[in-house]
Amino acid sequence: MNNMDERRSAFENKYANDLELKFRIEARAVRAFGLWVAEQMNIIGEEANVYADRLVRHNLKEPGLQDVLEKAREDLPEDRFSDHVI
Repeated sequence: MNNMDERRSAFENKYANDLELKFRIEARAVRAFGLWVAEQMNIIGEEANVYADRLVRHNLKEPGLQDVLEKAREDLPEDRFSDHVI
């Protein structure tokens, strides 16, 4: 393997690692948000974990976080969620 191939391989590996890290960070943030939403709906314990995990899976449907926010708006009573909370 020549120097250029090694550099290309290193760049590709770094890119893949960066994407995976971004995915994991976003999933953890959405899960934490899901736990907060569950708390606002008075859901506790294992049910709160199930809700948070469901929200993480919901986030996989579309890029970005807009779908997560829309789902939270649907699930929460109006007085518990507004754009000012975020």
